[in-house]
Amino acid sequence: MNFLPALFFSTLSGFLIVLGFPKVELAYLLFFAFVPLLFVIDHLDIKKCFYFGTLTGFVVYLLGFSWMQFTLKEFGGFHTLTAFFVFVLFSLLSGSFFGFFGSLTKLLQKYVKLSFLILAPLVYTILEYSFPTLFPWHIGGGFYKHLIFIQFVDITGTYGLSFFIVFINVVFYEALKSYTHKSLFPWKAMTIAILLSFSLFLYGKSRIETVVKAHQNKKELRLALLQTNVANFEKSIESMSDLSIQEQVHQRNAHMAEQAVKSQPDLIVFPETSVPGSFNLNKNLQLRMFQLSAHLKTPLYFGGYADDSNEAAIYYNTAYLISENYKILGRYDKNYLLMFGEYMPFSSLFPSLKNLIKEVSNFTAGTLPKVFTFKGEKLGALICYEDLIPSFVRKTVLEGATFLLNLANDSWFGESACPYQHLALSVFRSIEHKLPLVRATNTGVSSIIYPTGEIAFKSELGEQSILYGGIRPPHLKTFYTQYGNVFVLVCGIFLFFIMLWGFFFKHKL
Repeated sequence: MNFLPALFFSTLSGFLIVLGFPKVELAYLLFFAFVPLLFVIDHLDIKKCFYFGTLTGFVVYLLGFSWMQFTLKEFGGFHTLTAFFVFVLFSLLSGSFFGFFGSLTKLLQKYVKLSFLILAPLVYTILEYSFPTLFPWHIGGGFYKHLIFIQFVDITGTYGLSFFIVFINVVFYEALKSYTHKSLFPWKAMTIAILLSFSLFLYGKSRIETVVKAHQNKKELRLALLQTNVANFEKSIESMSDLSIQEQVHQRNAHMAEQAVKSQPDLIVFPETSVPGSFNLNKNLQLRMFQLSAHLKTPLYFGGYADDSNEAAIYYNTAYLISENYKILGRYDKNYLLMFGEYMPFSSLFPSLKNLIKEVSNFTAGTLPKVFTFKGEKLGALICYEDLIPSFVRKTVLEGATFLLNLANDSWFGESACPYQHLALSVFRSIEHKLPLVRATNTGVSSIIYPTGEIAFKSELGEQSILYGGIRPPHLKTFYTQYGNVFVLVCGIFLFFIMLWGFFFKHKL
């Protein structure tokens, strides 16, 4: 294959993948998006497969995650040109995922002598599980509205969905190849694909019916989510800095809470870092929030800060649950911090890096998931993009959570596609564990997601609003909750034995 056709097809695959992302959401294009890249892989050597596969990934990140450049500039303190070059470098490095997919698939095909139908889905699934990413995402994220089709992730996790998508792509590629090369049509593969799709549909339909029946008679927990819409630059983590701004924030919080209590919620929820100051040390701040809760006769759950000054001024991004009886019912310190926003990478090894970009905060990560008992249920605490990390959410559920409550602040990403991507990907945590997921965000998109993955209530981006809704946790246990990513383990074992078989019996090295 010549350079220009390879360039065109690799770029086309990246573009088609991005069209499956929120907000475009042409999800079914994902069943064809890999076909051009597979054509390239089939006609080039291992080294070139890596280069052109990386080009596909570069296009995916450059177009699909363009909001990262905005974040680096506005909140990372980078100069416009610096932000651009860092983003391009990030896209290139992250895009190498597809390069490794192409080269490893080609390598195994060469030495193991097996079809793409077996190798490509296995390689992609294992790479998606193991490849490091700054923003956790998966290829099936665009299907978040197709609820019947994606219910099976409560068995396989999202990696099973990725496997299925790549498999369907290979089936279409083999069918197209048979037409262009006048070879036998892949009837067996097509039959398997049709039967598998039909089985997933029946399973999804059955699971949704089971969940609906399970929570019908459960007591409803009523919630009021305050989307305060306060931009990052209007707040400070220092309890004594810019009191006028802090006072405006507190007044907005109190006014919105007064409005929210009219609906008689069981819990009023504020977003991430919505209460300025170190709540654990500032007695005046504690009194203020306790008095608000007592006045409203309603418990409050809010994002704030913690400052363990007795331990060399260690700061935490924290969530607090307080009662109307002047009690702190729970505290959770965020475990997974946002790189270049909440901490500077490698600053523990090179402390001088902290002064390189002064806009970057210096938070300390919490170490454990937390679950709080509330109104007979178990509240699983999450902050920011922790609802995108399957392993961490699973740990929280294994601690006993019967519903998940995530406080987020996506104002870091402006009015870009990121808040919509965040919402779409979080849907899969609900489906994996068949739990309600409540998301209270600063600037949107706040939402209440039912255990089936249905987004039952949703706010608009960039608006000050109150979202009302109720949840009924069904108290179901899923295969994924109990056994985690066993599907990936099976893929890994299967691929290992395929390699052994191929190396010893198909190809003598």
